[in-house]
Amino acid sequence: MWSTSDDPWNHGGRWYEQRKYDLTVAVLPAARYRIALEPACGVGLLTVRLAERADAVMAFDAWPRAVAVATRRCRQFPHVSVEVGDIRSGPLPPATPADLVVLGEVLYYFDESRCREIATQWFDAIEPGGHLVAVHYRPSVAEHVIGGDAAHAVLRDALGPPIVAVSDPGFLLEVFERA
Repeated sequence: MWSTSDDPWNHGGRWYEQRKYDLTVAVLPAARYRIALEPACGVGLLTVRLAERADAVMAFDAWPRAVAVATRRCRQFPHVSVEVGDIRSGPLPPATPADLVVLGEVLYYFDESRCREIATQWFDAIEPGGHLVAVHYRPSVAEHVIGGDAAHAVLRDALGPPIVAVSDPGFLLEVFERA
């Protein structure tokens, strides 16, 4: 799909996506973050919003065209870096712990075991008091290995109860705090 469009799912033009991104940023418990990590950033629509709340944003996506679009979208923010990388293999979380990780619309591409590994790996990249935000589409999609509800059940089992939870017919949005 990336060969024919810079936004193959029309995230930039859909109210659902705009609302989801705005709510994601609105529920962040801290007014400001030092380092935000966004694996699977897509075309950078949420990345731009995170740039306004963080001193540094490190975003990446597995698709080079998505990275190119996100890089253009974030060019006015010198504190944002966007790179090609796969959430499963890298770039891995930096040696310096972040205080925010956002896992958006990605965990349902993995089975429950791999979902748990990925979530735990990124949760471990957060310093104490920091937050992991997860937001996932709920309706069934053929390409998803597990549903959004199942991905969030894995998160709650692995990370404990969220400190913020938004249950929308279209998506689940939860914030987990690292003790």
